[in-house]
Amino acid sequence: MSATLTQYNPFAAVQQGFYDGVTTIAELKRAGDFGLGTMDSLDGEMVAVDGVFYRVGIDGALYPQPDDARVPWAMVTPFKAADKPRPLTPGLDYAGLQALLAGMTSLNNLYVVFRVEGFASTVTARSAPRQTKPFPPLDCVVETPYNFSNVAVTGVGIISPAYVGATDPIGCHVHMATGDRKQGGHLIDWTLTEGTLQVMPIRNFDLRLPASSFDSAPPANCSVVGSWQMIEAWDIGDDPNDPTKKTYPWGNPPSGYWVYDSSGHFGLQISLNPPLPIPDGNANWLTPTAPWEAPCNLLRQSLTPNVYYAYFGTYTVDYTPYAGGSVKGTINQQVFTDVLRQYTGTAQPRPFELVGQEMIVGDGVNYVRRFRRLS
Repeated sequence: MSATLTQYNPFAAVQQGFYDGVTTIAELKRAGDFGLGTMDSLDGEMVAVDGVFYRVGIDGALYPQPDDARVPWAMVTPFKAADKPRPLTPGLDYAGLQALLAGMTSLNNLYVVFRVEGFASTVTARSAPRQTKPFPPLDCVVETPYNFSNVAVTGVGIISPAYVGATDPIGCHVHMATGDRKQGGHLIDWTLTEGTLQVMPIRNFDLRLPASSFDSAPPANCSVVGSWQMIEAWDIGDDPNDPTKKTYPWGNPPSGYWVYDSSGHFGLQISLNPPLPIPDGNANWLTPTAPWEAPCNLLRQSLTPNVYYAYFGTYTVDYTPYAGGSVKGTINQQVFTDVLRQYTGTAQPRPFELVGQEMIVGDGVNYVRRFRRLS
């Protein structure tokens, strides 16, 4: 009979900040002896090995959990390997393990549960600190990394196929415990000096929704992902006659749109408001060799940062710890190219704060770019 992987709640619930423990450890034990998840209020990662369920503290310490402890999300199964343990190549890291699993084509497009037993010269793992209400979305939670050296390890891994969408964290997800069951966490990387791998393909998947509702709701719109309309932009220090004066380089209000997508790409455009007029009936304004005198110098006027500016590239976000107020952090923009080649190939970090439907970019002292969310 095929094994069943039982999941309690879609992972999207955790991503959106629903951390109330709506399922008990006792319920998880009825579904399996092996798995992973997180604890009530996101108070540490959860890892289950050989029927014992552990909470992982932010220092990496493991704490066996009583049956009445609660979890908001978990994936568990009665583990029984489909084959004999496969030896792993000494020096294998986490990326190498994922490549090895991806190469097992018979497992493609299936849920797969796997177990690694071995010895690691180095381990980097992490766990989450307990959150307080109103709970922030997962992107705003700063998890705590830590390292182990020269330890026996057990890896508890689950691969979720790409087609499951928001139900699960797609791809490879591993929690680990040391051989003495004193330390563990969400695996970031390791180097195995020796080890074995056992896999169990899953043919039956049981998604269970909570018997009781989540009693918390995360703050709305706590992500930079979306389309943003610029509604204010000012600088301090641009007026040589008054270094404390606030100036509005693109007009007040300016004109512009910034877009951050969910794949880590961004693009932005800013224009003077009102825009420069196009000379009526004078085609020479588009000629780069046109005389400098107006109106033929409009093209040159347009190619200045305070008339029109645009750039695009990739980005990541570093969130500061969430304390129940607004969401803050830094958007790390890596510019592929820009219209004036001033930022091309450079990193452009921007501090930001999300307040309701608005995003405020800037330090609030020397400059501010304020946006209204469109999507």
